[in-house]
Amino acid sequence: MSKTWQDSLTGLSIVSAAVVDDGIFAFGANWDETYSGPKPPAKYHNRLVFCDLNAGTWGGKQYDGGFDFARVAGGQTAHGAPQALFTDAMGNITAFTFPDGPRGKEHPVEVRGANRLRFIGDHFYICGDGRSLLRRDAPDAWTVFNHVPFVSRETDLGAFGPFDGFSDADIFMWYAGPYDSDATDRKPGIEHWNGTDFRQVPLPTELFEDVPWAPFRAHDICCTPDGQVFVSGTKGELLLGGREGFVVLAPQVQNALPGMNLCWFKDVLYGAIDAGLFTFDFKENSWVPAPFAGDPNAPVHFPHIDANENVMLLAGAYGAAIFDGDVWTSLAGDVSALDVTRVRLMEQQVEGLEELRDIVQDLATGTPDD
Repeated sequence: MSKTWQDSLTGLSIVSAAVVDDGIFAFGANWDETYSGPKPPAKYHNRLVFCDLNAGTWGGKQYDGGFDFARVAGGQTAHGAPQALFTDAMGNITAFTFPDGPRGKEHPVEVRGANRLRFIGDHFYICGDGRSLLRRDAPDAWTVFNHVPFVSRETDLGAFGPFDGFSDADIFMWYAGPYDSDATDRKPGIEHWNGTDFRQVPLPTELFEDVPWAPFRAHDICCTPDGQVFVSGTKGELLLGGREGFVVLAPQVQNALPGMNLCWFKDVLYGAIDAGLFTFDFKENSWVPAPFAGDPNAPVHFPHIDANENVMLLAGAYGAAIFDGDVWTSLAGDVSALDVTRVRLMEQQVEGLEELRDIVQDLATGTPDD
C-alpha cells in the first residue's frame, strides 16, 4: 500500500478505469515504453491498480503473465462489499475486494477474446468472441449463456462487443456479425438479452443502406437509470432507443469525432475521446465541448469514463480525475501547460468541424447563409 499515485502508476499508462464506489476507483495499466526510468521484467509489464480515498491509500498487483490491456468494472460482492473485477482478451480473471484488496487469480473463463466487462443488476458480465455472454455468480463460478468455440475463421460467428443493461434480464449488446461477410443467417446489429433468449432489435435502414461512408458499427452502449439506451457509432452517429427499436439522433458524418465512450451522469450524456470530453446537446442533436474550460481543475486526461449516481471518473494514459457534479478533483497525474493547450486546441477544432458541417449541409440543400 502507498499514499501517493506515483508509487502505483509511475512508468505506466492507464488503459482502463472504473468506479467501484463513491471513494474507490480501479485502473488497468500497461508499461509505458516512453518512460526513461528502469523497466520491469517483461512478465510484469502491466499492473492492476486501485485508489481507495476512504482509506487514503493506493495499491495494486502485478502478475506473472496476463492482464495486458486489462478490462475493469466496479461492482460488489453478494454480501455488498465493494469489488473491482479485471479480465483480459485471454479470459484471465482476478478480483479486488475492499477493504481487503487483491484476492489472487481465478481460473480463466473459456472465452476467446473477452471484449467487454460490465456490472449489471447484481452480477459481473463478460461478452466476447463466439457470441459469448457469461455471468459471474461467485468466484470461479460462471454461467455461460452463449459461447460457440472457435473452429475456423470461415465458420466463426463473430463477437459481441460493447454492451450495457438495466438488469440480469434486460441487456443490450452490439453483434459485429460473422467473419464470413456472405453469411445470411446472422447480420450485424443490436441484440437484446431477456435472461432467456437473444433477439435482434430493429435499427433504421439508413444506418446500413446507401450510407455515404461505411455501414453503422457501434462503439459504445450506455443504459441510463430512466430507461434510455444510447449507442454511439464509429462515424459520429448517436442512436436512442430500447427493445422496440432505435432512432438516429446524430447521423454519420465524414469529418466525425472518433467513437464516443458514453456515460450518463446527473441527467447529462457525456462522451469521451482521446482528446477531450463532450456533452450531447439534445436541442441541436450534436456533441459540444464539456463546459469546464474556465475551471483550473478541469480534466486533461481522457478517454476512459465511468460513473455511479454520485461520482464520475475520467482517466487517460497519464492521469485521472473525479467529478461530483460541481467540482473536479484530480486523483493522479500532473497537469502541464501542454495538457491545457491540447484541450483548448481540441475545443477549437470541434468548433471548426461544426462550422464545416453547417456549410456542407447548406450546400447540400441549396440554402447557403447570406
